[in-house]
Amino acid sequence: MASTEDHASNLSKNGKKSVIGIVLESLMLERGKKLSLIHGPSGVGTTNLLLQFAHYQAMQNMSTLFISLNEKPEDIRDNALQFGWDLTSLEENNLFRILDVYSARFMQKESSEAHAIRGQFDIPSLAKAIHEAYLELEFNNIIIDSLSSLSLSFPIDHQLYDLITRLLAFVNSKSDISIIGWSKESESPLTLKPDPFLPLFHGVVNIEYDEANPKANLRKIEISKVRGAAINKPIYYFNFQENGPTIIEE
Repeated sequence: MASTEDHASNLSKNGKKSVIGIVLESLMLERGKKLSLIHGPSGVGTTNLLLQFAHYQAMQNMSTLFISLNEKPEDIRDNALQFGWDLTSLEENNLFRILDVYSARFMQKESSEAHAIRGQFDIPSLAKAIHEAYLELEFNNIIIDSLSSLSLSFPIDHQLYDLITRLLAFVNSKSDISIIGWSKESESPLTLKPDPFLPLFHGVVNIEYDEANPKANLRKIEISKVRGAAINKPIYYFNFQENGPTIIEE
């Protein structure tokens, strides 16, 4: 795997750094069971950032299992293709797989994906599907997008938090790097909060809309926690360009 010093330069294009280059560099995500959280409001670009990570890892010959809780697999592939990331080609080379949870959650027709939950959806069935996918191809990385959407399927209680804690520990044990997408929604008591899980994460990345410059369509990204490291510059700004989320130099 490329060293952390190489990440930013490897991901620069025309002198501009990709967001995931900054994230990997800041979080110091080297191989060794690292679990990190990326969260922000709906539509801010969390999924695109997770896909950028998967594509970059594939370019390093590292495979990723993308667990889709809230989007159709075909929409994920189409979304990636707008930035030139051909997930189908990566799948053919065993560098990327989608685990379709969406179809079971929202009672769509049975999934045509090779990896999917078939039948009733619950957290134990999700863990089983991850394990079965892992047995077929020992993925370097696992992404869950978006874990917070489980609040739409299950009552928010201590049992759910316990099950998710176990799930996160299981996912982290199965991969070198695990990244969890989390969509910030309302502050309702019925909304699943990330706070109880924060001690589990090696690093935490917050994404927000840049309200100070709404016309510029900028997002603000903040590296808020990295276990065992000091952060020199925790805040960056980015927008979406043809090759994906790209850092805007201040």
